[in-house]
Amino acid sequence: MISNIFLNTVKFISQNLKLVTIGILGFFVLSSKHFIIYNEETLVVISFIAFVIFSYRMLNQSIENSLNERSNAIFNELQNSIILKENLLCELLEEHKKQLHLTKFVNNVREFSFKELSAISGDRQKALQFIFAQQIQQKLKTLANSQNATQENLQIALQKGFRGSVLEEFNFAKKTLKPRLIQQALDQLKINTL
Repeated sequence: MISNIFLNTVKFISQNLKLVTIGILGFFVLSSKHFIIYNEETLVVISFIAFVIFSYRMLNQSIENSLNERSNAIFNELQNSIILKENLLCELLEEHKKQLHLTKFVNNVREFSFKELSAISGDRQKALQFIFAQQIQQKLKTLANSQNATQENLQIALQKGFRGSVLEEFNFAKKTLKPRLIQQALDQLKINTL
């Protein structure tokens, strides 16, 4: 690694010999005219500038390749992400279409069920009214029969009661009515014979 850096440095100097020579001569001229004063800060700045120029010249290609590789990797990841999102959106669209279809189907089933339940409810109401009317008629017939039976029973009871009271009255009044009845019968006979 160090030998590669050394070889790259030698190669850089040999390729840019004029530039390196001008830079060294300019440094010496500026130092002799006291434009550059040697202290710690100046030496650090000069070293940093030399490091940046050297790094740029030496590592330019490798940094560029590294950044290009990273750029390609990021681009591929972004493409994969976009493809995955596109696939996900297509699947979500299909699910949404299925849900819309399912919603329409459920609405159709609901409407059909409502119509059928309405028809069944109407039929049941008619049947219930018919059964109710039949039951009322049956109850009325039963009541009428019961009333007739009650009237007959009442008439029979009244007849028996009347007969009993007449017989009782007759037995009670037998002593007083008997001679009178005989007298009336005889009077009737006399009238009829004349």
